[in-house]
Amino acid sequence: MKKAILSCMSVVWFLTSASPAQAVEIDGLTVDLPIMTFSVLPGETLTFEGVPADATFTGPVQRMDGHWAFIPQIESGHYEVKLVTSAGDALIVNVFVLEPFNVDTQTKINGYKIGQYKTGYKGLESYAPPTGFIRVSPDLGNIQVSPNFRLGQFKCKQTYKGNDYYLLLEPSLLIKLELLLTEARKKGWVAEDSTFHIMSGWRSPDYNKSIGNKTSVSRHLYGDGADIFIDEDNDGYMDDLNGDGKIDIGDAKALERLAQSLSINSEGKWIKGGLASYRKNEFRGPFVHLDTRGYPARW
Repeated sequence: MKKAILSCMSVVWFLTSASPAQAVEIDGLTVDLPIMTFSVLPGETLTFEGVPADATFTGPVQRMDGHWAFIPQIESGHYEVKLVTSAGDALIVNVFVLEPFNVDTQTKINGYKIGQYKTGYKGLESYAPPTGFIRVSPDLGNIQVSPNFRLGQFKCKQTYKGNDYYLLLEPSLLIKLELLLTEARKKGWVAEDSTFHIMSGWRSPDYNKSIGNKTSVSRHLYGDGADIFIDEDNDGYMDDLNGDGKIDIGDAKALERLAQSLSINSEGKWIKGGLASYRKNEFRGPFVHLDTRGYPARW
């Protein structure tokens, strides 16, 4: 059962170094990133397998049943775990303990509108309604959730008068975005000090409905979908990626083709999911959608 953003996926971490150090397993998704983010429900543990013998941890971790584990925390919030080897290799894991949410009885969380989730879609675990949300206070919006992305970039665009807001963010989405960003930089589309513009990250069901989206199972609702474009000139629109002097669907298609090539040639690192390009309209420019729903989808 998908009880948290961690869900039942397995993740392999490589420590930062010129050549990857020994892998650390947190359960089958492979990453070679120095910063990553997970979420757990209050009272849940997060286990680290295959930790190098010379590694040391800082943060709320301890030895448990022969492996290292994030100590269950009852209080929701952000906790940092850092693993360092004697060679200086380091891995930072941001762990968010979720604010619990009951889809059967709640449509808001502390006044923040969520709405209603569809249950039992196709019997797939990836569509199980969430049981908690990351609470984002003003000081957490700028936290790096992976090397090139901040937590606040995935914020829902709905209006809210409070200081704190809520969202979902799957680590699988971060891995996919980082892989695509690396390849976009190799093509010269993105500079080393910049990233994708995330036009839409997480959406609440309430907001998704308010913008006229007819589907009740958009991957944006589950924290593993993003609409992105490349905007190096900071004009708010997709850049001319294909060099034809126009900003149109051709540029979104160029980014989509790069993502599609990764789905074929990334040696299993590319997580299966949705991929599509969209034309510009009167409100925004062209963009690409991607997600990690667990099976290929194109439209």
